[in-house]
Amino acid sequence: LFNALNALAYLIETDPPAAQRFSERLADMLRYTVEAGNRPISLLSEEIGFVEDYLGVARERYETPLPSSLDGGGYRRYYFGHVGGSLGRQLVAAMRGSGLDAHYAGPADELALEEAGRHCTGKECLPYQLIWGSFARFLQAEPAGAGDEAPNGHGRTLFLSAGNGFQACRANCFPLAEQIALDKLGLGERIEVGDLGLVTGSRKMMPVAWSALVAVDLLNMMRFYHLATERTRGDADALFARHSDRLTSLLERPRRAAGLARGVAAARRTLREVEALVGQAAADFAGLPRDSAREAELRDVFICGDFFLRVDEWGNDQLQRKLSDLGLRLLFEPFGEFIELLVLRDVQEAVTDGRAAVERRATLRVMRYVIDRLVRTVQVHEPWVFWHDIRDVEGESRALLDGYPFGESIPTIGSALLTWRTKPVDGVVVVAPRGCGPALVAEAQLRRLAADGPPLLFVYNDGDPIDEDRLAGFAWRLRSRERRHSALLGGRST
Repeated sequence: LFNALNALAYLIETDPPAAQRFSERLADMLRYTVEAGNRPISLLSEEIGFVEDYLGVARERYETPLPSSLDGGGYRRYYFGHVGGSLGRQLVAAMRGSGLDAHYAGPADELALEEAGRHCTGKECLPYQLIWGSFARFLQAEPAGAGDEAPNGHGRTLFLSAGNGFQACRANCFPLAEQIALDKLGLGERIEVGDLGLVTGSRKMMPVAWSALVAVDLLNMMRFYHLATERTRGDADALFARHSDRLTSLLERPRRAAGLARGVAAARRTLREVEALVGQAAADFAGLPRDSAREAELRDVFICGDFFLRVDEWGNDQLQRKLSDLGLRLLFEPFGEFIELLVLRDVQEAVTDGRAAVERRATLRVMRYVIDRLVRTVQVHEPWVFWHDIRDVEGESRALLDGYPFGESIPTIGSALLTWRTKPVDGVVVVAPRGCGPALVAEAQLRRLAADGPPLLFVYNDGDPIDEDRLAGFAWRLRSRERRHSALLGGRST
């Protein structure tokens, strides 16, 4: 309210018609807030009207458009929110190597959830609360805060998080909710919210950032797969941490190459270095001492679902470790699959063959080139590793879903069905935040398959401990069935 009144005072002097529109919308917002507080329920149309009023107020307050690139806003500093696993840390390292003043907000933990409780309504999904909680904690610890940049001037800070690129996720309200929260902290004029896709969408950053993302996915795949067979508990986690640190150091090295030719050469050099790193990591993971007796009784499961929770161990209450302890060996749907899907959808919906469409098709080809190159390197030592072609995943999903509403239901359904059809897995685990719309769509559609589909376990997280009896029941169910394992998956057990 304080920021809004300051903006109104400014508009009265500089743009009276805008001040009139601003005051009318602000009055409608405040009136609805008071009235809605006395009612147990509200009409959806009323809630939509409130959001429209807020957006109208925001449009009058902010002269600059929503961030559309890393370079176009004159940003002095970049904050990168937590997105699960160590991915945020690696992408920040890639940004710093490109000369950007980037900072990672930090991982999710109990303190982040507590901080979220002081800023969120409680209706937000768990990933949003953990993303915002870790960022709010980071802002408190940042000595200089967001800086003293002038409103609507150069030198602002850009906060990169799960945003409008996720479209159906939270009804596209992630960036809006984060901007409201920043307003409440008095930082709305200093920090803008942008989608993390701006990093992979940047011509300068895309090849290196995508190489980093694929490498992190492959490291996570190998870590989760070996949790079930490691002879000494913690070996796989330690190996993952060691190679993650090496990857961070590699990405953080300066790559300030001026000009297109030098930029391409620098990206290729980084890709070769990342390729060598994941190749060494694969050799190290394949060489871990294994519990052979336990390995012979394992069941292989594919874990997919929410972009955030399927990898964030704190957010999903150590789901990967608990499933592994029950004798389930995990194959992991990669993070990058959804980023690929966003680019593919842009290509599919392009009305003309303009410059933007050509660039998106080229981006999709570069993505696949990096995936194929790094996956082949890893498969030398870990032949079970796979990464589905995103067109195959999207096509497989259309057996149950026509592509709308767009969101994580598409890769969840598509990857689950494609993996069940083409890989000898024994079951599928879908992890999601409680109440997530795309997850509920995916569950409803996958359950239609009944006996013709894979054994399914849906795990919904809301910050409470997981029901471990359900996990044990699912593991028992898989062990009571004939094993679908073959030499293709694992290549070492019988």
